[in-house]
Amino acid sequence: MIDPELQRLAGEVRGLLAEGLEALAQAGETTTSLRQALQDLEGPFLLVVAGEFNSGKSSLLNALLGRELLREGVTPTTDRIQWIAYGEEPGSRALEPG
Repeated sequence: MIDPELQRLAGEVRGLLAEGLEALAQAGETTTSLRQALQDLEGPFLLVVAGEFNSGKSSLLNALLGRELLREGVTPTTDRIQWIAYGEEPGSRALEPG
């Protein structure tokens, strides 16, 4: 179940993007990027974090998420793409190559 506050905030963002889209269209400006941003709100939010070995990528994501979902350590711990999704139980899973 999605938090009602998050739903409200997403609705506000959609409304602001729609207003911006309308204002740009009236001004005769290109609206492709803003239109794409509005469409992207309907799908999953994808974020790529890349960097050197042992540079704190997992630590950064755990801090942003407010919990330890990704393993941290001196040896490579997240050497595969990690899929993290909002749900009842926190967790992540490594995606296999391909």
